[in-house]
Amino acid sequence: MSKLIFTLICLSAFGGAIPCQARIITVDYDNPADFNNIQAAINDANNGDTIEVQPGRYTSLGNRDIDFKGKSITVRSIDPNDPDIVAATVIDGEMGFNQCLWCCNGCVGCERYRGFAFRSGEGPNSVLAGLTITRFCAPDKLIWGDLMPVGGGILCEGSSPTIRQCIIIDNTAHILGRGGFGGGIYSDETSNPTITSCTVSTNNSYFGAGGIECTRAAIADCAVIDNSASFGAGGISCEIAVISCCTVINNRSFGAGGIYCNRGTKIDDCVVSNNVGGGICGRGAISYCTITGNSVFPGQGGGIFCGSGAKIEHCIIASNSAVSGEFAGGWVDGEGGGIYCTDANVLVINSTIVGNWADADGGGIYGNPTITNSIVWGNNCPNEPQISGVPNISYSNVQGGWLGLGNINVDPNFADASSGDYHLKSQAGRWDANDGRWTKDEVTSPCIDAGDPKSPIGLEPFPNGGIINMGAYGGTAEASKSYFGEPICETIVAGDINGDCKVDFKDFAFMAFHWLEDNNP
Repeated sequence: MSKLIFTLICLSAFGGAIPCQARIITVDYDNPADFNNIQAAINDANNGDTIEVQPGRYTSLGNRDIDFKGKSITVRSIDPNDPDIVAATVIDGEMGFNQCLWCCNGCVGCERYRGFAFRSGEGPNSVLAGLTITRFCAPDKLIWGDLMPVGGGILCEGSSPTIRQCIIIDNTAHILGRGGFGGGIYSDETSNPTITSCTVSTNNSYFGAGGIECTRAAIADCAVIDNSASFGAGGISCEIAVISCCTVINNRSFGAGGIYCNRGTKIDDCVVSNNVGGGICGRGAISYCTITGNSVFPGQGGGIFCGSGAKIEHCIIASNSAVSGEFAGGWVDGEGGGIYCTDANVLVINSTIVGNWADADGGGIYGNPTITNSIVWGNNCPNEPQISGVPNISYSNVQGGWLGLGNINVDPNFADASSGDYHLKSQAGRWDANDGRWTKDEVTSPCIDAGDPKSPIGLEPFPNGGIINMGAYGGTAEASKSYFGEPICETIVAGDINGDCKVDFKDFAFMAFHWLEDNNP
């Protein structure tokens, strides 16, 4: 049946009110199927269709520079939820890093291609799912008035597709003498893709980001690992984005090893670890993150290099380092092993900065941020091991002491700092993440109920004393419980706000502090 006759039949009933049924179009490189290449299948597809790519390795014409042509279709493997299927469904550009790096215009065998291109206004209903995209060498695009390689694995230009459950690995946007942006994914300023549950690894670029280079994007549940850039960011570089529940590990760059972000970016519930060039650099909002084992050599801000307007909240910043050295013909001091920020317009709230190191100044923190409800402990440096600068600090535990309202200087009694467990010990109950249960300790941390009385206690479990705890877990469901020096109150008594089994003036005072408080976002 010809396509014309098929369309007329679909449109005939009720004056065309009944749409054609969406199709599943199959692609198989070696076996009988509707098409033997992905582009031909896309060319034939209509909005709402699904193109199902069978396991195999897809190369050459029709399987490179694949263009969705503005269609609201899904291109996927036979099962995006099966990692083995995803790994076995490979779109292969057949050009490794070294071959791409030395590729020259007009050289035989040096034609450059990317994996997929979204450049016709595609939206969220244009879906790429469950494919492995590998060994592509980015073609040129006009950037800053120059033609440079852009978007090795995927290009988004004037489009906002959904990219999910894909493996984007070993792609390159770096030609010797030409630069390049976005080895794995490049998304321009007119795009806003959604990238979820993807693995983006061992991609490379010169500028921008080796892994994901974007202006706007929503990036969630992704593993961004072992990417590199000569300058820019090894893992992710973005301007206005939401990055959530991602692991950003072992990336490398002279700019920002893990993530570079601007003021409009939110980084939430991420693990940023063991990146070379620093963990996070920028001015975004960073919350509920674990930032550990990152290093910068030479330079400042092993864990976080802050710009004006940055906000760091409920983060663990531990075991990061900043080392001095020569760079670009000049000497750079290693400052701010954990955090480096010279602008006072930076907030550090309910965070734990511990075990960081710098070889010049400020093992924990270098600069002038406003710090509250935090713990700065066990950092190391030849000069001013905990803090170097003139920050505004209150209701925090700073080793060696610091002038300011509510500050203390006493062992925080971490559960097990040597293994990275910075929950606070409590005789009433402390969350044991390893066993997934509450456990009781022989001592109670002085950081419990020691934060700013005006700070909301948030999700702290009962009994919570009515005052937020210091440190990264203060105000969260994993906050250690309050202990009142007597058997734990197991019963919730009406009017007993602080959980000591008594209704007294203390409860009234806590209520008064928070009267008419509205903590809705």
